[in-house]
Amino acid sequence: MKSNWFLRAMMLIIILIFASCASDDAPDPSEVDNRVLLVHVNYTDAQFLGAYEYSFNRDFNTFHTSQYFTEPAGTNHGRLAVYYDEVQSLIFEGEIRFLEEGGHIVQPQPWLGEQQWQFVTTADVVTPAEGFEEIWNIMNVDIDFAGKWNTVQRMQLVREYLQSNPGQKVKALLWTPQIGVGHEADWSIIYMLKN
Repeated sequence: MKSNWFLRAMMLIIILIFASCASDDAPDPSEVDNRVLLVHVNYTDAQFLGAYEYSFNRDFNTFHTSQYFTEPAGTNHGRLAVYYDEVQSLIFEGEIRFLEEGGHIVQPQPWLGEQQWQFVTTADVVTPAEGFEEIWNIMNVDIDFAGKWNTVQRMQLVREYLQSNPGQKVKALLWTPQIGVGHEADWSIIYMLKN
């Protein structure tokens, strides 16, 4: 009886020691600040079309993307999907139409318009120190992402992202809702930044 009590006491002490040594490496979700900002501008005149901010509960310092294109099979509809690899999350999806109009962005929705964001009125221009990474350009055209950047860099949040993550290379894709019909006026650029 005495040894049984002793064994239980020792087991309890061992459990308490291990429990006190174990660390909880998982951050509190309320403390995680992992955000990705997508900014949508017109291809021809870089007019602001909207922006969308994602927030994730897992923190990563890196931002890699994978692009998947599903070719039309029996229809004229293809799909482009862009994933944030580190969190395995879809951040952009669009339906592309071949030889007909009507392609559209599926996700994110809704894009928040200019009135939902703060913009600076100063004349200075802030650019990403590492430049731009083209992640999708099905039309295979030369794009001056830096030249169309002026509208984007006026967003206060874009400047905050560049300040908090100065070494990032801003990702950019050419969005073309239809191929074989339509015009460059239908095209747009999606810039992707990580805080």
